[in-house]
Amino acid sequence: MSELFKAMAVENNNTETENGCPAYKSTLDSLLDLFASGASCRSDSKRLKSLVRKAYSEDKLFCIRIRILFYFRDIRGNGGQGERNVFREGMKELIDIDPKTICKVLRFIPFYGRWDDLIALYGIERSISNHIAEIIKFQINEDIQKLADTFTAFQEGTLEDVKGFCAVADLQEIEKQDFILTPGRYVGIEEVED
Repeated sequence: MSELFKAMAVENNNTETENGCPAYKSTLDSLLDLFASGASCRSDSKRLKSLVRKAYSEDKLFCIRIRILFYFRDIRGNGGQGERNVFREGMKELIDIDPKTICKVLRFIPFYGRWDDLIALYGIERSISNHIAEIIKFQINEDIQKLADTFTAFQEGTLEDVKGFCAVADLQEIEKQDFILTPGRYVGIEEVED
């Protein structure tokens, strides 16, 4: 950017807050603007798309803007914001710009968000939809195998309790729980490492 354009950007960057104090419209850094303002765009998809496009043009390595979107979506309790719609709209915009690169990060979406985040992106672009279908198919097959192995181990009497997944309870333990069969009473909650 030429010095003239930089000076114009700085000069046109002034605004006021709601109570009349001087403020800046932008940090003059597209990635920082996306990070600072992205979550406030949950009801303004036009502004979010503009921020994502500007960040895309500035972030040549792709890694920072995608990290920002995953930070917005992170629901694991690690300081993310849990912003489902901001994440989905931002990802849709990046799919529109660069679908090949997005294919590389699709498998991480359920880890930081939920499986329905993948479903929300299905149908936008053919190669993306194919990758999403493969990810879901792989997970379903893995889950079916895990359940089959668990059932076999139960039938053979070799099943060991796995916190958050399965437990074997005898009649005395069920009686202690007043015959309430809510799985969480027996299985517990899986401990997640940070």
